[in-house]
Amino acid sequence: MKSKLLFLFIVLVAISCSEPNDDQLSVKGPVNVLNFDSFERFESITSKITSAPQTELNNWENESSFKSYRSVLSDANSEWDLADTEEKRNTFIIKYKDVLSVVDSSLVPHIKVFMYQAIVNREGIYRTGDHYHKVVGDFIVTVKKEDYNKLLSVQLEDESSYSGEGKEVVRYTNTRNAEKSGKMNGRTLATCGSDLYYKEAEYYLNARKCKDGRKAYISALSFISKFTGNGSFNGTERYGDFSQSAIQIAVWGKKRGSWCGWGNYSTQLEWRSVSLTIPGYVIVGYEANRTISGTNVFNLNIPNVNSDNEGGDTELLKRDYKFGDLLFNNNVSVFGINKIYAEGKSRGVDNNWAVIFCP
Repeated sequence: MKSKLLFLFIVLVAISCSEPNDDQLSVKGPVNVLNFDSFERFESITSKITSAPQTELNNWENESSFKSYRSVLSDANSEWDLADTEEKRNTFIIKYKDVLSVVDSSLVPHIKVFMYQAIVNREGIYRTGDHYHKVVGDFIVTVKKEDYNKLLSVQLEDESSYSGEGKEVVRYTNTRNAEKSGKMNGRTLATCGSDLYYKEAEYYLNARKCKDGRKAYISALSFISKFTGNGSFNGTERYGDFSQSAIQIAVWGKKRGSWCGWGNYSTQLEWRSVSLTIPGYVIVGYEANRTISGTNVFNLNIPNVNSDNEGGDTELLKRDYKFGDLLFNNNVSVFGINKIYAEGKSRGVDNNWAVIFCP
């Protein structure tokens, strides 16, 4: 029997991936784009997506004609393991340059927030109400549905293409310097640096040498969940921008493949003792069509999670935790993490833990 989430997911896809008619769209838009018709539907679906096992997400997509950015990343991971010559690797990089980059023989997606990976297509596009959105790097570019073609000019490498007439731009996260200052070795408690939007730690078990090495990763990422469309605001139905701060916690494992490149694989994953301090928005008043916000500091204690209790081995264990108040028609910014402690591991690194420690 299909779950309620699966049913809702298929309904969303059916609306967005079929030929549009007057009841669905007033203009023709792209196929393979999810369409969320209300804020409540967006919240319901995305909250379930971010805790669903990868196998369940695969089943949802197999039941429909939708293929997400997340699935494209999975395809790329499988192909990367087979790229055992320089020529094959160069061909791979060209094929997937719009989706990811290769850093130290590991694949790094351009979109790092899993919630968005799961709801956008390869081009990074999803729809809410009368608007289309393109997730590009750390930004979301929004246009009205009749201006959809303006998104086609938005290119990752050219930030000047993000803005212009008819485009609204929001920075929903900040991972620009993640590879430089966000990573630390799990064997030591390294200094944290100033970039606290995204923190990642790894534990590298090299006892098996090249072709069977293992790594475990844990990360924390601050971002904004954004919806533009119909929803309930202060007890009434309104059309506008709904925004809320969130933190993504994720654990995954990597192993060396046939030519010693690193790729994700399915294994037992776990995190524990995750706590952090981060600023967030609070509502201090209301105007006719917007919230008035201030800020407060939130202390978040994240429950322990083990994949053994959630269906077994998986390529990724993840959760989103929203904090602060839901804002309406406010200009919002991404908050950096003040303090964090977190431990994560995979079965492949035995009983060793990757540790983020920023006191």
